[in-house]
Amino acid sequence: MANTITVSKQERGNKQFQGAFKEMWFVTGTIDDQDAVLANAIGEFDVTVDGVALGDMVIGISVNKDLDDGADQALFTAYVAAANTVTVQLHADDGTSFAADDLNSSVVKLAIGRPSW
Repeated sequence: MANTITVSKQERGNKQFQGAFKEMWFVTGTIDDQDAVLANAIGEFDVTVDGVALGDMVIGISVNKDLDDGADQALFTAYVAAANTVTVQLHADDGTSFAADDLNSSVVKLAIGRPSW
């Protein structure tokens, strides 16, 4: 399975959301080699983010690609899957599908927080 996101920038700090998160990561990456995603399917991309651990929360994700084909909308979600690994998922809707490499060069940004509770 190809589906890769190459990280170009990773910042770690705790300046935002003080009190709610004791540590945060801000990650920017580019989709490089995306496999085809059929309608009603999920495409997965694993991203290495140094320092994240199970229990950390992905509190924001954005992509600079229009995922609306006029009838249906695709959706990106993400979660911390393991130590140092975030899994980004592309959920294709009923009428939405993506041919191989459709999303290549798309920029993906993640905000990840470690809850302070």
